[in-house]
Amino acid sequence: MTIKDIARESGFAVGTVSRALNNAPGISEDTRRRIMEVVNRHNYEPNANAKHLKQQANDGIVLIVKGIQNMLFAGILEQLQSEIANRGYVPTVYYIDEEANEVAQARRICAERKPYGIMLSILRPSWKACASPVCC
Repeated sequence: MTIKDIARESGFAVGTVSRALNNAPGISEDTRRRIMEVVNRHNYEPNANAKHLKQQANDGIVLIVKGIQNMLFAGILEQLQSEIANRGYVPTVYYIDEEANEVAQARRICAERKPYGIMLSILRPSWKACASPVCC
């Protein structure tokens, strides 16, 4: 069942059904109640992918990781994901190949996902490991 099916059966427009499902203002309580009766009767659950595509803004933070040889980074990445989630955002990790163009990948991901933020982590085997937060 889709939102269009709910609209057809309830006799309301798709936009009105969407407002009822999202508890948005602009519809009467009677309208909301009638729509929700149809929703409950069919155990309707909104399609998360469709909702994601429709949203203009995203609550996600994208983490792009170039290179995966450093086992130490796995722990850091886990902490980053946890911290991002604790702050109310949805972390999504993309692993890209060593030879991939990270800027092109970031642009593509931003165009497709429209994240709230993006973080790049680039590990190059030639870089020296150090304990300092700033290494060069």
